[in-house]
Amino acid sequence: MSNTLNRTYVERLLEEVRGAVVSINTERQIEDGQTLSDIISAANQEARALDADTLEETFDVKGLHDRLHTAVVHLRVMRHGLDRIEHALEQTIDIARRLSHAVEPEAHDEDDAQL
Repeated sequence: MSNTLNRTYVERLLEEVRGAVVSINTERQIEDGQTLSDIISAANQEARALDADTLEETFDVKGLHDRLHTAVVHLRVMRHGLDRIEHALEQTIDIARRLSHAVEPEAHDEDDAQL
């Protein structure tokens, strides 16, 4: 009976880990990274196009300023997305630990005792 309960528990944990890993979507972060790279490249081009001799007013630097500001905002959005991914992975690690304990509880009892 105990073996059946443990097997059911292990199967449930395994399904939970699988579902958690599948739900972590990193494609958006890859796209965001490319977008950030494009923004920075555009800012680089804009900065190279500026000439100290022709700058006369704030408006002449506004395009560069706006691109740099956009890059900072984009980084904040990316950081938020990465934080969500990190949180999801930490929760998945916790499930994987419970799965590991369920598969071989004696080994973890010895590890815990050594700490």
